[in-house]
Amino acid sequence: MAFWRRSRGPSSSLPSPAPVERWSPLAALALELGQAVALQEAAERVVQGCAAPGPVEPHWAEEGGPVVTELLAVATRIGDLQVAEVDAELKEDGCYLVHMHQAAVDRAVRLVRAAAGDEGADRERRQLQGLEVPAAEGVEAPGPQLRHLHTEVLGLLAAAGRTATAPTVGTAGRATGGVPVTHPA
Repeated sequence: MAFWRRSRGPSSSLPSPAPVERWSPLAALALELGQAVALQEAAERVVQGCAAPGPVEPHWAEEGGPVVTELLAVATRIGDLQVAEVDAELKEDGCYLVHMHQAAVDRAVRLVRAAAGDEGADRERRQLQGLEVPAAEGVEAPGPQLRHLHTEVLGLLAAAGRTATAPTVGTAGRATGGVPVTHPA
């Protein structure tokens, strides 16, 4: 899977990936629920954690940076979904655009909507198809689409009685709380 499509500048200017432990609560939620929407939440936080204006080179993913490794581990451990290919592309404005394949998006929506007894998922599917995540640490994030999606997902999970380990998300889009887990091999 190609995570970083563009290469600009020397590798010495790469930002340091965020520690894997920073995202363990969200990974725990993804593993517990076994739903692709939880994977999308994890992808948003993981990409936001490592995103920064400047060059991103392919070898960063190839060398197994901890942030990329964590994202892959969450994807591969979701039982009802084959490995979702998450493609992050560095845009000119310094943001990442995260995509999930259409089949994975549709399955994610069906899983989470079924938990609330609602199959009308067209709007949620469109929201999941493409989500921009601010790159800079000081940017107010997530944006309106992500805030709405996060609120709706947690609402659906609450309807299914599954909020016990759900992390909270602050104004900077950072996940806190939840159940710590060890990084899957």
